[in-house]
Amino acid sequence: MMAPKRPIDAELAALATLLPEIDLRDPEGAREIERTIIGELRRSSRADDYERIQLRRPDGSELSVALHRPSRPKATGGPIPVLVFLHGGGFIMGGLHTERERCAQYAEAAKCAVVSVDYRLAPEARFPAALEDCLAVLDWLGREADVHGFDRERVAIGGLSAGGALAAATVLCLRDSREGVPQTPDLPLPGDGAFSVRLVLQMLLFPVLDASMTTVSAREYTDTPILKASMLPVMWHHYLGDRGEVPRWASPSSAQNLTGCPPAFIAIAQFDPLRDEGLHFAQRLLSAGVPVDLHLYSRTYHSFDTFHTTRMGQVARQHQAEVLTAAFR
Repeated sequence: MMAPKRPIDAELAALATLLPEIDLRDPEGAREIERTIIGELRRSSRADDYERIQLRRPDGSELSVALHRPSRPKATGGPIPVLVFLHGGGFIMGGLHTERERCAQYAEAAKCAVVSVDYRLAPEARFPAALEDCLAVLDWLGREADVHGFDRERVAIGGLSAGGALAAATVLCLRDSREGVPQTPDLPLPGDGAFSVRLVLQMLLFPVLDASMTTVSAREYTDTPILKASMLPVMWHHYLGDRGEVPRWASPSSAQNLTGCPPAFIAIAQFDPLRDEGLHFAQRLLSAGVPVDLHLYSRTYHSFDTFHTTRMGQVARQHQAEVLTAAFR
């Protein structure tokens, strides 16, 4: 429950009182609640028109993606731009069901293909499993772009919450590999197809970025809706296990150098434990010469744009659609 002293938007505050508590210490219970919430939000959605594609991991297991296309592509024809989108859920929840409505909206608004990734979840599959899946999708996209009518020169990657961590980590991994930065054996490498893809945007929505959890917002917001400070160490433990040292790319904020990254759109919410790490990451990108479009939404909480019919949800989604459209020009 939220503290009465926090001046949260009235519409969002009313919705927050209806949300059940999610206990990340119980991954299966958390997943069941997440599926129920998403099911309620999607009752009136028309986001079921997508193609499910099965990719193969190196070990032979299947990796599912959902491909959303605009109902009316631009009349100019030719290959269309692509957004690879990574759902949120604290690294332990979510799947292709989570962001169907959002991905369909992006496809229509930006006239692009949207590839949603069913990456492996913690704690059953800890780091770097989910990152490996993200890299595998970029590799597939680069190799199969002509088959699906994708434009390799106009590719964006985006993610919400934990998906934002994976999006930023994928960007850093691809950049480091292109620049020949030495890799340790426990970190994944991109496939050759990924090197043919040009990333024009990283869209980080209320992103998880810093495993240190030392920011003011990560300490202060103990009572905020959706995500509270006490959930952060549980989330990171599920993702990393008992590693003594945080691996490179697991926590994007730990990257010493952010030069050479694609332009960024970063959305943060005022009453979110992740707020300050988003701010700090944006500042460091700017200092590294990377163009950054930073949106801080006052009177909001983590992932508020999931409630896409609210006034603030509509404002945020419109901003996202606009930045995608501009990046793909």
